[in-house]
Amino acid sequence: MGVARLVLPLALLVSACATAPDLQADEAAVMAVADRLVKGINAFDADAIADLFADDATLFHPIGDPPRYVGIEAIRKSWHDRFDAGRAAGQTQNVVPKRPVVQLFGDTAILTFELGDMPADPAAPGRLSRRTVVMQRTAEDWKIVHLHGSNILVNQTSPQ
Repeated sequence: MGVARLVLPLALLVSACATAPDLQADEAAVMAVADRLVKGINAFDADAIADLFADDATLFHPIGDPPRYVGIEAIRKSWHDRFDAGRAAGQTQNVVPKRPVVQLFGDTAILTFELGDMPADPAAPGRLSRRTVVMQRTAEDWKIVHLHGSNILVNQTSPQ
């Protein structure tokens, strides 16, 4: 009877381990989507970026008019408009995410990261940008369902 008591818990433990999601693989997949997002931004490739979003996604641009875009076609157009204006002005992009953190909640992932740094001169103003990317697992890949960008002006004495 003592062995029988151990068999069921052991079987449940083995089953749970066998079906538990591979968190490292999920985190790597989320970061791969983020990498494709950054590459698309740096290349001014609106269509490559839009392909990463779910059809009903929401996007908040930190500097935008309007600031909120809902749905894949509005999001695609916002990137096209932004990149077309950037190209016309001779701009380039070099987005480099810093301090990324991935949180996994089943089929939902939240990725946060920062852009920019505190200025070297303690009195000089600088811009610190933060991004929050919410992704949902689909049958094929992770899709962005919400991207929120915010920018704040800071100096070394500013609270972060």
